[in-house]
Amino acid sequence: MVINKTYRRKTFTVQAIQVTAENMKGLAEWCGGNTIVYFPDVYHQSGDYRSGQSCVEVVIGRVNGRPKKVRAYSGDWITKLVGTENFRVYRDKTFLEAFEEVRSEFEKREALLDALSDFLVDEKDSMNQADHDRVIEGFADKITNIFS
Repeated sequence: MVINKTYRRKTFTVQAIQVTAENMKGLAEWCGGNTIVYFPDVYHQSGDYRSGQSCVEVVIGRVNGRPKKVRAYSGDWITKLVGTENFRVYRDKTFLEAFEEVRSEFEKREALLDALSDFLVDEKDSMNQADHDRVIEGFADKITNIFS
């Protein structure tokens, strides 16, 4: 199974994995769901009609003692609230608008070293003060993006 990354939403942190055809079985095991091929009842079609596509059924809660299930298709995201067994499913666009990736301290330091290396290479090529100032501003922008 693919190691998941950590993402942050404004008020809480989740573990998240994007669904692919290759990882559906592992995701079903991770979230306690099932992998199925969805063929909806013609009389009870939902707005999420994707007949014949494989998906992961994710239990997101219980209603009157029965499990409430949501389908996650390729491209969707399954999230788990950190420290709990609460799962949710998000469409790709919604997930990317609501969450940002949390970088580890190691990843931040690695990005900083890459930016510093780029800065030093550019610095050697600088010929005049204007170029020098531009390179320094570019490095400062990279640092700001890493830590924002």
